[in-house]
Amino acid sequence: EGGTLADYREWAAGNDPTVEAPGGGESRAETVQRYAGGYRKILARPERTVLVVAHGLPIRYVLNALDRLSPTPLVEQVAYAEPFRLSASELEAAVRLLETWVRRPNWNS
Repeated sequence: EGGTLADYREWAAGNDPTVEAPGGGESRAETVQRYAGGYRKILARPERTVLVVAHGLPIRYVLNALDRLSPTPLVEQVAYAEPFRLSASELEAAVRLLETWVRRPNWNS
């Protein structure tokens, strides 16, 4: 939102997930909720195969959730243009974890 990634990461490391982002942006909890909602729309699609092109953060949250890791203030970046194949059941499990976290967002779980 007009700042550097380094500035945002510094802010992210020092603030609760329910705190609104600098400049009036959504909180990280709201962001995760939006991502989970988007993934729910993908899961509802009738096609057997769906290609999703997304930024690194929503991808990282799903990959971490597959490892049973809840969102954290800072995450490892994913490689650009790296394909990740997930089954519907894998995505469903990851989304469930994210939705559970959103109900009680914190950085300690």
